[in-house]
Amino acid sequence: MNNVSPTLNFHLLYFCFDSFLLQAPQYIAIAGYKRTDEHHGTSQRQTREASNDSDDEEDQDEDQEDLGRAADATTSSSFTFSGSTFGGTEDLVSCIQIWEISPTMLNGSDPSEQPRLSLCILHDWGATFDMQWMPYGGYESIEEYQTSQLPDQLPSLGLLALITGDGHLRILNVPHPAALYDLAAQYPQMDLEKPLCARYTDVMLEASFPHLLPIRLSWSGHESVAVGASDGSMLTYRLNDAVENFNVHMDTKAGALEAGVEYPPLHPIEPAQFFFGHDSCVRGLCSNNPWNRISFPTYKATQASELPPSTLLASCGNDGKLIMWDGGIKTVLFRTRGLLHTMCWSSSNDLICFSDGEHIVRIASTREDLKIRTIASSIKGFSTKSICGHQGGVWGIDCSRFFPFIASCGSDGAVRISNLNNRLVNHAKIYVNRLYALDWEVDQQTYVIRENLTEELSSQWSKGSTDGTIPPDPIAIHKVKWCPNIVAAGWIVSGGASGLVRLECTLPAS
Repeated sequence: MNNVSPTLNFHLLYFCFDSFLLQAPQYIAIAGYKRTDEHHGTSQRQTREASNDSDDEEDQDEDQEDLGRAADATTSSSFTFSGSTFGGTEDLVSCIQIWEISPTMLNGSDPSEQPRLSLCILHDWGATFDMQWMPYGGYESIEEYQTSQLPDQLPSLGLLALITGDGHLRILNVPHPAALYDLAAQYPQMDLEKPLCARYTDVMLEASFPHLLPIRLSWSGHESVAVGASDGSMLTYRLNDAVENFNVHMDTKAGALEAGVEYPPLHPIEPAQFFFGHDSCVRGLCSNNPWNRISFPTYKATQASELPPSTLLASCGNDGKLIMWDGGIKTVLFRTRGLLHTMCWSSSNDLICFSDGEHIVRIASTREDLKIRTIASSIKGFSTKSICGHQGGVWGIDCSRFFPFIASCGSDGAVRISNLNNRLVNHAKIYVNRLYALDWEVDQQTYVIRENLTEELSSQWSKGSTDGTIPPDPIAIHKVKWCPNIVAAGWIVSGGASGLVRLECTLPAS
């Protein structure tokens, strides 16, 4: 049997809201590589080669199989409970962890409280390259479920899109962990003191790409999801098409099971749009999400259906180009003779933040009326300005939805925070706060987290990295994310090659 280790090479971290109540828990989805020494190239697909795991699958615990069938009949036929072991191709077996965190844990009211691993989604899809919750519209309240007239339906925590090493794009309808624990309490075999383990038999969308390898994805509001591939091509899928196709498949499956016959697999859907966006691998992808506009006092929309559609998409790649897309029409915002690894869209002032080939985090204007002009502009009509820098490659950037703050992380093991608004003011000093830095002690073979570091000035990074040393691989921080919910707007989570995940609150407890 293949044991799924709880220590993954965490580099994908995404919040999902529970509700907007002040004491409601927040949920973080964490996935990545299974081992810290695992590496995959941008054009390397994980394959399902013949293995000796078939015998292991037959040896799985019968009680867990019976529990899975019982839960399958009680809830939805696309999601079942599972044991802590999972048969399949060993190199592809992995999991997605859903952690529950109460706001009282970080605000100081209950220091003894600890994060809780609520759910492990087991799968044999390989390493997770990218993952993202649908920004709004997917959450269903646990209170509504408890008072509903449909006890056989589980409320949804959200729709989770992910790209995995086997070259597939999948969209999962993740059930609410609280409802799963209520369901599991009906079965004496379940140990409720341990995290629940579950697996999917059917997913809402499964798209395969035999001639290209998807690398990055981004939700474009609630209507579609965009995908960037290793050959520079870009695709979009409409969520409505996926939902209709999934409903037809589940109806067909229900009829086949009732008749005692085999049912066909989920029918693939065609992408709504396909075009070549870059000359090489797409490394960053994001949309100008209309959900972010709700944080502005002038916006009054209360329903997801009232939100304007998201039409703008931005991407960056190994060809050194930063491009903004409106449909299939492209506008090159920045070009360099280097690799552009990551980017994000700032909701507070309509700026695109990205990292250049010199380890500098920059902002690019998407409007010509936004005054961030510089003497030397890379592209006529558009200009960029530096925000902060790292002593190595910048792997992750994220902008807060509620504050004009940007967070970045890189191979130097540091997480930095800066204020975007200060950069828009001429001759203003730009202070950069180093949230923490991760070091590797070679002699003791241990990690050291350094806090309370001195502030930096953005001007010191104007000519690139000031240190020519190459940071050690174990300290690299690959992902940093702000919490998108007002309940915990100051929360920031980061993780990387060490397998360590750090969550902290950047605001006072009050």
